[in-house]
Amino acid sequence: MNTENKPAIQQIADTMEGFTVLQRVKFELGNKQYYSDLEYQLVIKENHLIPDAIYNKEKDQRNMLEAVYSILQTLCNDIDIYRKIETEFATEDQAYKYLQLRLQDIQVRIETLTDLDKEDTNISYMFCN
Repeated sequence: MNTENKPAIQQIADTMEGFTVLQRVKFELGNKQYYSDLEYQLVIKENHLIPDAIYNKEKDQRNMLEAVYSILQTLCNDIDIYRKIETEFATEDQAYKYLQLRLQDIQVRIETLTDLDKEDTNISYMFCN
């Protein structure tokens, strides 16, 4: 069967390997093509991930969310790119406010993951080299 005509999610389901990191970032962005795949890959690499690697939620979620956060921040800098894809906003101000809310949501998710990574321990170090 020709996979070129299948939706991306169906191609993933057929392989049963899961998302690549690039696919997961795009999924988190609502499969909106704000930038080219090459540009997405550069941001993913900046956030210490490999775009073509299979996404592992336990290991990759925080860095993936940071990549998404970075991408959305760039859209705040050029709101016209965002409005070309997201057409429901009548004004730049509405689009910017929505992006700011989305950024806050992602930041909270990142902070929640950071808090979960911290281990509670009764041990404290008195000296540091």
